[in-house]
Amino acid sequence: MKLFQNILNLQSRIHSFFVICLLGLSFLAAPASYANKKDDALKTSLLFQFAKYIDWENKIGGSFDICILGGDVDAAEMSKYSGKQISGENVNMRSVQSPDNTESCEIVFISSEQTAGLDVAEIFKARSVLTVGEVDDFIDKGGMINFIRKGTRVKFEIARGPMESAGLRPKVALLKAALRIR
Repeated sequence: MKLFQNILNLQSRIHSFFVICLLGLSFLAAPASYANKKDDALKTSLLFQFAKYIDWENKIGGSFDICILGGDVDAAEMSKYSGKQISGENVNMRSVQSPDNTESCEIVFISSEQTAGLDVAEIFKARSVLTVGEVDDFIDKGGMINFIRKGTRVKFEIARGPMESAGLRPKVALLKAALRIR
């Protein structure tokens, strides 16, 4: 009888141990998920704000499309901006899976997964589209604005030459907010 009680007690302890481990793992996973949602919120907000601080020389009326190429940006974050207005045009923020699907986009955010092997300057040349990325060499690949993580903060750098070549004129306030301008 005592042996049976010891076995039940051991089973109870093992069960408790596993429950505690699983709860601990779920708490560890929560901050990463929260951080990703927070990053998505910040990036989509910045993309929307960038549009307000750039003049498009060759903008032809209609909607104002902000496209996210690749990555896993939260659809709920994107939908917060759809229907808002920039310069009297309705914003349409959407996800696209290929550079071929960016023809109507005024802003294209290119996720880190999509940037590898992508010749940004070649794909978007002769188009009045703002390209935004998040990898160290994005500006070197022909990108125009690049997100830079500084500790817990997200800053950005601007490549003014490619912007102006595409007929995009950044306003002074955007240039002042940049970490650096190339």
